[in-house]
This record gives sequence, structure tokens and C-alpha cells, in this order.
Amino acid sequence: FDKAKKDYRYYADGQSKTCSASATISNQPGVSFTATFVNIIQGESTTLEWTCADSTTSTGANFDTGGRTSGLANVSPNTTTTYTVTCKNSLNESASADKTINVTPQSITAGLSASPSSGRTPLATTITAVAGGAGQTDAISGIAAGAW
Repeated sequence: FDKAKKDYRYYADGQSKTCSASATISNQPGVSFTATFVNIIQGESTTLEWTCADSTTSTGANFDTGGRTSGLANVSPNTTTTYTVTCKNSLNESASADKTINVTPQSITAGLSASPSSGRTPLATTITAVAGGAGQTDAISGIAAGAW
């Protein structure tokens, strides 16, 4: 079948007849899907970018494409999450791609300090507890005080 040729000649009962044929030829859709960071710490974000080729629409799993065939989406998953973009052409043929974003839980730090930490008896001191994670630190001062 020659897609550039539209008319074909055939013979029936010794006579030449002409028939016409048409076909819809389309390219299969394609998709490119990337993430700025695939490994993040809980509370951070990453940007997903997708581009659909030979497509008329797109859908996303775990994020919204708005039907656009290309775009960016900022995501901040709390746990490891797989995102999927699916691109479709006018014949409803589709292509999909996945991107998994690995999320590491925030680290928590804790410590105690005494001020002053040494001296002669009787020693009056204040004990301070410090806890924090993800760049934040909270201190509780004076949780215990006394003379030893």
C-alpha cells in the first residue's frame, strides 16, 4: 500500500475500474520525563518536567499535568513516590514514563549541656536540652538546676 497514492486501478469482468482509498497515518506518541532531584530529604521539593511528542494531551499520576503536552510541576512528597506521565495522540494511542522520587526522613538531633559543667562544690548549674532537625533547633533551658 503506497500511502502517497490515492487511486488504484483494478479489473473486474475484463473492464478497468478505479477505486479510491484513504488511510490515517499517525506517529506513535513519545514522552520525555525528568526530575531535578530524584533523592530528597523530607520537606524538600523537586521539579518534574515532561514533554510529549506527537501527542494532543497528557495526564499525570500523583501530579496534575493540566492536559498540557509539556510543562513543569513542583512536588514535595512526604514519602518515596512514583510519578507517571501519559501522553496520548488523536487516535488514543499512548506512551508513558515513570519517575520515582526517593524521600529520606528528616534527621533528628538531640543533646544535653550543663553550664557551668565543672567547678567546686557546691556547684550551681543549669542543664539545657537541645533537639532539632531539618535546620531547626529548639532549646529548653533550665530543665534541671541545683547545687551539687
